[in-house]
Amino acid sequence: MEDTRIACVQGNHEANLMRASADEKVRQQLKLEYGSGYEFCMADLSSHQLSWLENLKQSVVLDLAGTSFFMRHGTLKSQDEYLYPTATPDRLQSNYSDCDFTIFGHTHYPFIHHYDGKILLNPGSVGQPRDVGNLASYVIIDTVSRAVIFKRRMFETSQLVSLASSIDPENQYLRKIFSRAVL
Repeated sequence: MEDTRIACVQGNHEANLMRASADEKVRQQLKLEYGSGYEFCMADLSSHQLSWLENLKQSVVLDLAGTSFFMRHGTLKSQDEYLYPTATPDRLQSNYSDCDFTIFGHTHYPFIHHYDGKILLNPGSVGQPRDVGNLASYVIIDTVSRAVIFKRRMFETSQLVSLASSIDPENQYLRKIFSRAVL
């Protein structure tokens, strides 16, 4: 197992950025779906930063104070597969790793599930939460007690919505996400 202070995994948008960088047709398809974000990344990120994103692992296993963690963006099978809190018990159970904690994030919906002494969780998202558009979600895990504390923090989205509207007026994607169930 890897022991590190910061562990990152590659998600679908990092993979999309690499595909967009390599193929103009893919770049145009992604722009239609998600807007101009990939173009901004390609223009603003250094070659070192792009290389770092490209070389992120698709999954990470690490040990912190005797507690093991498996992390992947999507599911055990794919970084681009969704696992929602409403999934069937069999589907949830089939996505447990051998570690104490199995952590995914692709859906951006926070949830926790316990099975056979292990924990499966999604911390949600600090950047694009899908359940409440302006309420960042993350978790703190106590490796001694194995307590999981979900944290939420409100943030202002009106400037993001305005910017997305001015840059990609025809694309509703980000406006919908940041406007979802705003508190």
